[in-house]
Amino acid sequence: MGTTEKVSAAELAGLPLFEGLELSDLGPLALRSVRRSLTDGETLVELGEPISEVHWLEKGQIGLARSPREPLGAHLDLSHAGDLLGWSALREDPTALSTARAIGPA
Repeated sequence: MGTTEKVSAAELAGLPLFEGLELSDLGPLALRSVRRSLTDGETLVELGEPISEVHWLEKGQIGLARSPREPLGAHLDLSHAGDLLGWSALREDPTALSTARAIGPA
């Protein structure tokens, strides 16, 4: 899946979700956080697959589809820079509720 790089506590502190939190509080989360780069059409998560991550979209767009085989452009929804994806990871027995694919670089 594309490229990955580590994310610092300072970078997390710059996200609205973590506004006001101390860097020391974000340190443990930063240790488990990575930045991923996706190419056009690359899949982030597949419908029905186990999911354990929440994603913050920094740039680009992610299309959410009802089926892993739906063509690009047949989306339920589009996610844009600043959106969170993967809330289903916070549920009991977490599984992806849609297939998420990059539309262009993301």
